[in-house]
Amino acid sequence: MVWTKRTSTTQLYSLAKKLKLIGFHICRPSGLKSALKNNSIKSIVMNLDDYGSGTHWIAIHKPSKTYFDSYAQAVPSVVPRDYKRSSTTKELQSIDSEMCGGLSVLWLHYKQYRSNSEFYDMFMDVY
Repeated sequence: MVWTKRTSTTQLYSLAKKLKLIGFHICRPSGLKSALKNNSIKSIVMNLDDYGSGTHWIAIHKPSKTYFDSYAQAVPSVVPRDYKRSSTTKELQSIDSEMCGGLSVLWLHYKQYRSNSEFYDMFMDVY
């Protein structure tokens, strides 16, 4: 797989398939409500830009009601209030990096098959 500068939905679906994510779905903010209502969807990667070419990818793990943002920013208003942040202090990428989509899919893999703490342990040298 060749990675372009910005991660495409095709690349994210391919990565999710390789990581054997169950119930994986990609959406924009306008599609989040219906994705949250769909019982077959367990893991969501969402681009925060509803209409343009994309700004930032985040992840939502429905079974644990947890949200991931590689920038460790405040929870966007579109994410339901009962969803908790995976970490409030651990920023994993700089603002000029474009790896948020890949990091979001990787975090979902760890939520499904390992643990949140094991995911962050991989980045101990970052923080």
